[in-house]
Amino acid sequence: LIWLVCESVPSDEKQKMPSSMVFKLKAEALTPELAAKELSETTGLLGIERVFRDGGRFEFRHRGEGLHLWYKATVPSESGSTAMENLLKRTDLIAKAATTPTARKATPNDPFYDDQPHMRAVGMEEAWAVSAGDPNIVIAIIDSGVDVNHPEMRSNAWLNTGEVCGNGADDDGNGYVDDCSGYNFADNSGTQLLGDDSHGTHCAGIAAAPTDNEIGVAGTAGGIDGGAGASLMHLVVFGNSGASGFAEALIYAADMGAAIASNSWGFTQAGVNDPSVTEAIDYFNTYGGGSASVGGLTVFAAGNQGQDGEWYPGYYDGTIAVAAVNNA
Repeated sequence: LIWLVCESVPSDEKQKMPSSMVFKLKAEALTPELAAKELSETTGLLGIERVFRDGGRFEFRHRGEGLHLWYKATVPSESGSTAMENLLKRTDLIAKAATTPTARKATPNDPFYDDQPHMRAVGMEEAWAVSAGDPNIVIAIIDSGVDVNHPEMRSNAWLNTGEVCGNGADDDGNGYVDDCSGYNFADNSGTQLLGDDSHGTHCAGIAAAPTDNEIGVAGTAGGIDGGAGASLMHLVVFGNSGASGFAEALIYAADMGAAIASNSWGFTQAGVNDPSVTEAIDYFNTYGGGSASVGGLTVFAAGNQGQDGEWYPGYYDGTIAVAAVNNA
C-alpha cells in the first residue's frame, strides 16, 4: 500500500479565510432542496450544492445513509466570517458544519526496484511467495490521476464493464459519464484521468505495477511471473482546476466495487478535519469490498511532518494509517 504523505502548509496560508464549507442538513428539517435554497438566500454563502451528486442506481442507498443531506458552499472573501456565522446560527436546519481543509500530496521517489528499499524492509519478497495480487481485489487510487498509457499501468487497469467508453452517456446509471477506468472528480471528467501531475501514477505503481516484467518498478500487488495483479481504479482529486471531490471519490469507490481505498494525501494542518470525508470513510468501510470482501479497507498516509499531531484523515479510527519504516 501507499505511504507517501502530504507536506505542511506555509504559515501565511494558515491565516487565509477558508474558501469553502461543508455542512449537513438535519433530516427532519425542510426538504434538502428547499433548505439549501433558504440558506443560499439568508447566509451569504455562494454556490450551495450537494457534496455527493445523485448516485443513480445507488441513490437509494446514499439517501439511506444520509449522504444527500451533505452540501458544500463557497465562502465569499469579502464577507466570509459573516456568512459562516449566519450558517452556524441556523441550528433549525444544520446538523453539523465545518470549513473545508486544504489537502496536499508529496513528491514521488525514484521509480526503480533497487531504489525501493521499503519493499525489502517490509518483507515483500517473502510475501510475494504467498500472493502477489488478485484481479478480483480492486484498489481505488485516490490521488492526482494516472498516465493510462504508461507501460506499467495497462495490464492491471480496472474496467467498468457497464460503461461504453467515450459515448458521452451514463450507460450503467451510476451518475457518472464515461467512467470506464475511474473518474476525475476535481475536473468532473470520466475521460481526462491524468490530473495535475505524476503523483497518482507513482502511487498506482507502488500499489500494483506488474512485478518481474523487466519494466520500471515492482508493485506491491501487481502480480508476478506474468500473473495478473490487483485491479487499479483511478480516482482523481488533484486536478488541473484544483483539488476537490475527496469524499465523493470514496463513495464512488465503494459503490463500484473497490476493496481498498488508497489515499496518499492528508490535510495540511493538524487537528482539522472534513466531516463529510469522515462519513464517506465510514460508508466505504461498510459498503466497499466488491466481490473480494464484506466491507472495505480505507488506507491513509499518517503524515510526514515527524510530529505526533492529529493529522486527518489518517488520524481517524476508521482508517489504517501508514507511516514509514527504517530501511533495514
